[in-house]
Amino acid sequence: MRTVTVQYIQERLKELGCNILVLSSAYQDLEEALKKLNPKIEGAIEIGTHNGLSAAILTNWAQRVYTFDISLRNSEFIWNLLGVRNKISSFVGNREELQWEVNYIVQNWQDVGINVNFNIAHVDGCHDYEWVKKDFELVKFTGRVLFHDYDLIPGVRQFCDEIGAVSLSKNMGYWEAA
Repeated sequence: MRTVTVQYIQERLKELGCNILVLSSAYQDLEEALKKLNPKIEGAIEIGTHNGLSAAILTNWAQRVYTFDISLRNSEFIWNLLGVRNKISSFVGNREELQWEVNYIVQNWQDVGINVNFNIAHVDGCHDYEWVKKDFELVKFTGRVLFHDYDLIPGVRQFCDEIGAVSLSKNMGYWEAA
């Protein structure tokens, strides 16, 4: 399987005239943070899929990526374009539905013998303090959480500072369970 790097994404998007997507910083910041961590990831959860570029980057480190968002965008197109669709499961719904889906995957799959070991999460959904807190509560069981917009959005920074997250790289906060 192809390694999906920031450079590869930018080249493919430019080929198709999708230059507007190249401007997003989330996937670039995530790649930089993951290079520093160099984690072995079985399953990753992403809250806030947007156009799917960060999820594509996560496929370089994770065996499986589960994304959750409140609206459907062009992520399926992007994942097919980049050749990573087979490693990503995506869920779209309102906040309560997404919470139900995460809980269902974690608990019920384990109950029937499907072992999905989620060991990192990427939070890049709603950016106010209360939503970041709710997203964290939903995914903290992974033991490691990356927060996008740590350096840009005061609510993200405030919450991260409260839980002891540290700045990992440009615009990425990182929390790890003790």
